[in-house]
Amino acid sequence: MFNKELKISVQSFATLFAFLFVLMNIFPPFKSIPGYNFVTLLPLLLWVACAFLQNPAFFTIFSKNPLHRQVVIFFAAYTILIPYLFGNGIIGNRYLVFAQLLSFYFIYQYNRYYGYERSSFRIVMWSLPFVLITSIITFYSLRTNPWLARSIKSSGEYSAQVQSQGFGGYEFIYFLVFICILILFIALNRGFISLSRTKQLFFGIILLQLFSTVLYANFFTALVLFFIAATILILIRKSTMGVKLTWIFMAILLLIQGKALFFMISNWLIANLNAGRTAERLIEIQLKVLGTGGQESLLSERAPVFQASIDAFLDNPVFGMMTTQLSYDGGFLTGFGQHSQILDTFALYGFAIGLVNLYIISQPFLTRMKSHPYLFGLNVAMLISVLILFTSNNVTPSIGYAIFFIYPVIYDLILDLPENKEVNKTKVPTRPYGHRVKETAS
Repeated sequence: MFNKELKISVQSFATLFAFLFVLMNIFPPFKSIPGYNFVTLLPLLLWVACAFLQNPAFFTIFSKNPLHRQVVIFFAAYTILIPYLFGNGIIGNRYLVFAQLLSFYFIYQYNRYYGYERSSFRIVMWSLPFVLITSIITFYSLRTNPWLARSIKSSGEYSAQVQSQGFGGYEFIYFLVFICILILFIALNRGFISLSRTKQLFFGIILLQLFSTVLYANFFTALVLFFIAATILILIRKSTMGVKLTWIFMAILLLIQGKALFFMISNWLIANLNAGRTAERLIEIQLKVLGTGGQESLLSERAPVFQASIDAFLDNPVFGMMTTQLSYDGGFLTGFGQHSQILDTFALYGFAIGLVNLYIISQPFLTRMKSHPYLFGLNVAMLISVLILFTSNNVTPSIGYAIFFIYPVIYDLILDLPENKEVNKTKVPTRPYGHRVKETAS
């Protein structure tokens, strides 16, 4: 459709629009813009326009598109339009935001399939300074106000004012969790990835900064996710016999002195965190380890809302709650939990759409399971962490940028290293829409 020079120019604009879309989802000051959730659609739609001008076949549903992309388009259209048809526009708006989360994988796939990997890498690198700035600002603020990140909501004048100053909330903290998992994998496999000492130090400093922000943010589930992923990365990896013997020794030590080590570490964390939700949860766990009970089960606060979504699903398992107009109490939606993306989707749309949702979330990880033996543990860690988060919390587009864009971009960079190509057995399709584009446009 276009000559070479024009195609390079269009792709440059596509990269710019994709970066603006990323920036509006990860940099808190943008979230204080009135009508933020709709404003973020503008750079995304402009990216779609540029991509369509270059390669319209990518968006043709009944062409040779991979099944996953067709399913995502159907899911987004259904979950956005059906609520409006039944007078539940607020739910349609929520799934419009969720569609933005899924769109990050579209951008990644497009760049990968058409040879614009440099565009993807540049987007990641351009966003890094904004991530670090937000992390530093948030961390130092959390040292004096442990509840700051938890006080930031998705809307409201107070939250907008706080975010306008550069403080990150829930969506930024969980975004950092997945970035920390990726960096930890790189640190644990620095020999396999062949990093220089300078780069090792660079990644180490970034990991320390980002994890410190997560630690002080008082989102206990975020810490649990990271430590679950870290455990998986450590256990599922190719190691020398010496490393394996070291882990066996540490496992024996934990069996013998596990309780003492737990109290030593948790007491240090409680002392340094001063106050906040994470410190409270650690005290609850200590009480349970001692056998003195504690307040309630760690899941007790979420159990009622999870049960509400399960009950709503069981009441209408075929079509879900969307076939009727939802009820309100005091201006708030009622009838389902609203604290689990996966369970809420089953409750709102029924069994079939709930399964489609699970497929969309897990497919990018499942399709990479056999790509490389060294990367298997990373895939498992990411998939389990994603499923836990999507089951136990609501999710935001910034999380989509971490798991559906940064993760596959870094994954491909590792996979494309010359020393790894011989064992590359990936089933991820490469360029199914003709020849690879040779230009190196940004």
